Parts: sequence; structure tokens; C-alpha cells
Amino acid sequence: MAKITIEAATPEELLVFVRKWLDDRESRSDSAGAGGDAAKIRTAIHRMYGPVGRRFLRDVAEAATRGERVTVDADLARRYGFTDGGSLGGAIGNAATGLNKAVGRWVLDRVGRYPSVWTMSSADAETVLAALDERA
Repeated sequence: MAKITIEAATPEELLVFVRKWLDDRESRSDSAGAGGDAAKIRTAIHRMYGPVGRRFLRDVAEAATRGERVTVDADLARRYGFTDGGSLGGAIGNAATGLNKAVGRWVLDRVGRYPSVWTMSSADAETVLAALDERA
């Protein structure tokens, strides 16, 4: 397993480094999302079964257009009508797996080591939102 070591004099310096790394990662993802992937994203969304997965995709895509991320927590589970995170996690996992496999790369992605924080690139977010609007 690869190991990355980051040295920073202050916590603020570390945060600056991490934010830059995440921004660079999103830029790479933006360029990968152009062209043929849009058709794959649309097809995957049109085939997607279950309103919870589509709702989660919309929430993540809308957040991504604002430069934000979505955290899966007890509050989100309640807003989606679940009493426990396991069922919500299953619905999210199905949506993420189906979409990511169909496209062949991470479209809906977890943020770093935080398995409950989700995001996508701004280019993918626009495509996802358009596909969800078409399906509605």
C-alpha cells in the first residue's frame, strides 16, 4: 500500500494543501467527464431504479454546482424517510455503483478518507442534473 506523508507547520497550512489537492483532483475529473461520458451518465440514470438513489444524485449534483459536498448523516437519513443509516447507505451504494460502473470511472465519489462525504465534478454535476430532468 502506498503511503503519503505531508509536512505542514500549522493546521492551516495542511488545510491549504488538502484543498489544493482536492481542487486538482476535481479539475482532472472535469476533463475526464467531457464528451462520451455524458451519454453513459444519461443512460445509467435513465436505467436507475429507485427514487432514493436519484434524489441523492440530485442532491450531490446540486451541491457540486455550488462547490459543496453532501454528508450522509442521521439528519439526511431522516429527511429521506429512513430510521437508520444502513438502508439509506444501501440505496446510495446502489446508485453510486451503477453509475460509476456504467461510466467506467468515479462520477459519484467519496471525499478522501471520509466515507460519508460525497461529491462529483462540476461538469458531471451538470450532466447528471440534465439527465435527471430528462427522466422526470
